[in-house]
Amino acid sequence: MSPTLPINGFILIDSAQRLKDHPDTWAHPDHETLKRIEPGYFVKVGVTHAELSGERFWGRVKERVGLDVVIQVDQDMLHSSEHGLCDKDIVVVEERSVFGIVDARGVTVWEAK
Repeated sequence: MSPTLPINGFILIDSAQRLKDHPDTWAHPDHETLKRIEPGYFVKVGVTHAELSGERFWGRVKERVGLDVVIQVDQDMLHSSEHGLCDKDIVVVEERSVFGIVDARGVTVWEAK
């Protein structure tokens, strides 16, 4: 199955850049924490749009390829008709897009405080 990309002008949230732009209101995992992500973990990512509401969601990690994390969306999506992503879709995200991490046992590895 080939990866799904957001449509209609939606892009993945760049969590690392949001931290730089909004350090008082946004958090992003450090490099060492991001390196701990492995298949079976869940990561929180999201899509954003300049004019429409975005959506945040969880995905199960299928594999790692360098700085890329291949995930399978693991929840029902509210705005699929707008951004084109649905439950069970395969999406390739960069580490810089991750802003939540839960291990395969359900234990929180990192979350914004």
